[in-house]
Amino acid sequence: MYDEGISRLRSETESFFLTDVLGPEHIILDLQSDSCEEVYMELIARLVPDSKPEMQQRCLHDILNREKKASTFLGHGVALPHSLSSGVKRLKAALGLKAHGLTCGREKIKIFLLCLCPEEQHRRYLHFIYQAANILLMPENRQGLLQAASVEQALEILQSTY
Repeated sequence: MYDEGISRLRSETESFFLTDVLGPEHIILDLQSDSCEEVYMELIARLVPDSKPEMQQRCLHDILNREKKASTFLGHGVALPHSLSSGVKRLKAALGLKAHGLTCGREKIKIFLLCLCPEEQHRRYLHFIYQAANILLMPENRQGLLQAASVEQALEILQSTY
């Protein structure tokens, strides 16, 4: 039974790439916000653009509550705010870059990758977070993202890594 579970998990996640969830419309090369909460809203607006404002607020509430439990700052100028949320119907992610950084808590963050996922896709969500953290903690990927001149270049970096 254990082996069956592992096999099923592998088959569900093997062909999964960050770029399967993160499209060009979900990338902001120059975040305009001046606070972490504003950054979260700027990114949520990319994920839930047509929704009612209540849904965007629900997503923000979920992210902030998750952040209270444990920081999602990975170090090296990277934040991976994430949460399970009733505000989305499938796994979604948005990437935002702030070349000069934004002080959040005690850290200066330059790369934000926000992820939201419905409760029933918990496994895919965990795999995404794991994969995203591994990619963003590679120095060459962080440097490449911060130097990307276009959304396409940013996507190329994320796609070529895994």
